[in-house]
Amino acid sequence: MRIEWVVSGLSAMVSIGLAMVVFGQHKMLTKLNVDSMELDIQVEKLDVVRKDRGFLRGLLDKQLEQRKSTVDELEAEVAKLAPEEQKKKTENDACQTDKTKKNEELEAIQKEKTDTEAKLKTESEAWTQELATLKQQVEQRSKVCDFVKKDSAAEKLCDIK
Repeated sequence: MRIEWVVSGLSAMVSIGLAMVVFGQHKMLTKLNVDSMELDIQVEKLDVVRKDRGFLRGLLDKQLEQRKSTVDELEAEVAKLAPEEQKKKTENDACQTDKTKKNEELEAIQKEKTDTEAKLKTESEAWTQELATLKQQVEQRSKVCDFVKKDSAAEKLCDIK
């Protein structure tokens, strides 16, 4: 009977061991299913992110191409305008030089005008003074009239009566 007890004990232990293995595998399978679902959700999220990034990359690439073409067009325009800008700069420099010369000429003419006006003023004052002196002399009776013979012309000039 010992053998029966040993075989019964062994079979009970094997049965319990197999039950533990089956329950452990079921628990492991459940855990793996949960992990698999979590990974599926993460894969879906990452797929959405990947698609969004792909879409954004496409937009950025398109905008980059547009900007590059705009830059190329603007560079071509700048290349066209550079000689014109240089020409305008040369014209401006020439104009500034002419302006400087004209200002110097104007200053010389204005100085000459001022000098002429001052000279004219002094001469005008001298002539005015001379005129006043001559008027005084005309209004006074001349001493020559004392020695003139009395005739009609002398009477008019010397106011003789």
